[in-house]
Amino acid sequence: MNHSAVPSRVCTEVVAAWQSPGSLWSRLKAACEEDWKRYLANDFVRHIANGTLPSSTYRHFIEQDYLYCLHFCRAYALAASKSRTADELHRSLSRAVTILDGELALHRRLLTDWGLSADEIEALPESSANVAYTRYLLDIGASGDLLDLHVALSICVVGYAEVGAHLLGHERTRIEGNPYRSWIEQYGDPDFQALADSVRDHLDQVAEGRLTLHRFGELVRIYRQTLRLDIGFWDMAYREQV
Repeated sequence: MNHSAVPSRVCTEVVAAWQSPGSLWSRLKAACEEDWKRYLANDFVRHIANGTLPSSTYRHFIEQDYLYCLHFCRAYALAASKSRTADELHRSLSRAVTILDGELALHRRLLTDWGLSADEIEALPESSANVAYTRYLLDIGASGDLLDLHVALSICVVGYAEVGAHLLGHERTRIEGNPYRSWIEQYGDPDFQALADSVRDHLDQVAEGRLTLHRFGELVRIYRQTLRLDIGFWDMAYREQV
């Protein structure tokens, strides 16, 4: 797969974002403004916000997110294999362990409470959207460098943090009596926001001294594709597709 081409139709957006001030994350986001609007206005997010998401849809999301997190950990293991310093190695391995002991463990408890056995959890079918997303991350990890991979991985962490903050600050978000209040508060929580800040800062550290306009265009392509795959994951969950 060729990750290096910069599509001509986005060159104007790429140049404008490249010339704007701010972090690498903020500039990548600026280059993908229309996709970000779709991300925040997604049907899955909208129904989480007002508490009207069917419970079967949320269960399907958790099942698929459990499988996603397994591959997300594998991608961080790839980041560890590309690390050149002890600090970078520790960061990647610690993130993988945090996911294993945190989100994956929480998902397993939910799935167990819903009546699934350990064997049934491990045998869950993986949706096509999930395969497309996770294998793209692993492909970036295998064929790209450390910066490519961290840009792709950042969407899941920083994207969810920005959604959480957006929902908590939105006047139409229903908090009281919302069955998904904990989901909204989890990603809007100051601790998760701090994690997102550290991911943004880390992108700047990895990119330091390595960015040119052409290289930025390559990263925009990876960022945009990962963002669209994340949107596709939510669409899949909302439609309960496999």
